[in-house]
Amino acid sequence: MSAVLALHALLCGALPGPVLVHTEAATNAPALPALPVAIRLEESIWRDEILGDVNGALRGYRALLQTETLPDRLKAETLYQLAFALALKGNPDKAVETLIQVVDGFPGLEPFALYASQGIRILSPDAVKRGRQWQHDEVVRIGDLAIALDGALSRTETQDAIGILAELQDSIEVLVSQLADGPERTLWDSRSRKLAEARRLLADARMSEVRGLWNGADLSGSLSRRDGLFDAEDFSAWIVGRRDAFARALQRGDVPGMGTEAEPLRRFGNRMGDRVEDSSARQYARLLADAMTLVETLARQGRFAEARAQLRRTDRALDRAYGAYRLQVPGLTTFPEDLRPELVRLLTGVEATLERLDDPKPEAPAAPSLAWSIDQIQILLPSVTDLPSRQRLAQWRADFEAARSALDAGQSERARKILQTYEF
Repeated sequence: MSAVLALHALLCGALPGPVLVHTEAATNAPALPALPVAIRLEESIWRDEILGDVNGALRGYRALLQTETLPDRLKAETLYQLAFALALKGNPDKAVETLIQVVDGFPGLEPFALYASQGIRILSPDAVKRGRQWQHDEVVRIGDLAIALDGALSRTETQDAIGILAELQDSIEVLVSQLADGPERTLWDSRSRKLAEARRLLADARMSEVRGLWNGADLSGSLSRRDGLFDAEDFSAWIVGRRDAFARALQRGDVPGMGTEAEPLRRFGNRMGDRVEDSSARQYARLLADAMTLVETLARQGRFAEARAQLRRTDRALDRAYGAYRLQVPGLTTFPEDLRPELVRLLTGVEATLERLDDPKPEAPAAPSLAWSIDQIQILLPSVTDLPSRQRLAQWRADFEAARSALDAGQSERARKILQTYEF
């Protein structure tokens, strides 16, 4: 989890890391306010960064902003943290609106004004070309919980079901709070009310009625459905499909089935290799592979309750790590399916290059990551027998080499424009 937290900004295409009031830049600031207010902020940050409870953190930040006597420094930090959480939830538009409040309301208050300005640049529509749909984040998380609840109800595990139901309704309420009035919000409102009824029935141990409501109202199918969630260019659909099948196999107690679904995920993670420099896709793939292996190991030992609890923690970490799994790459679906994980792997070098080009103070040069991707194409080309695929891959190589030449000539903006079409 510590690796996930360290990569927050890059993994979600979001903001620089969080800044607490006890930073060096804050040493000349006025004295901290009354302890309870400061503690409430720290508690929300703790929920966000350590527990992975972004929904709870969002509620905490918003409640804190209702405090009339909140000092400027804490208000600026709370707004900044709120924007950071909204970005993690995959809602860049709301995050930008919140960051603008920091810049407009506290222009001279550092470091928040500086970081907010950087965040606006990163999250603005001009900078974000991938057409992100923030609802994906919440819908994917809701689907994970629906699959878990399905299993708990089928096994008559009342206490487990109560906990999952509470988290499920919480996620839906956050989703509803960010939707505009209209048919979609009405639909999710209706689902939330049905889940509230299910919680009341569970509290009275009326399990058969809960099952009837859960299945009869099609909550089970509709909440875990992924239809239309990903577009044709999104390799993420493959990842989510495998994750869902793995989770369903665990709920059934089908250990061989778990292995069948976990193995391609492990291969995907391992293909990322150790030579490529750190990137969000590589970190996500390795985290995914390690997490599936841990859950499968517990199940093989017959420790199914622990395995299911670990899977829920794993789902939260994975959702937090990569948001809506935006591995969208234009043209990826024109390649054979068995080649796509390898292409995603070599594109991590492009992603690392773009991250460094967008970093105002990069710790490492951008060119080596791009050179690694070019080398990977050279290694891969002899094994590609399909002529159209070979031609397209050769075009990738030509584009990457043109970008590397631009970098060598100090033309970073030209390199960025060439590479942006290959961005995750």
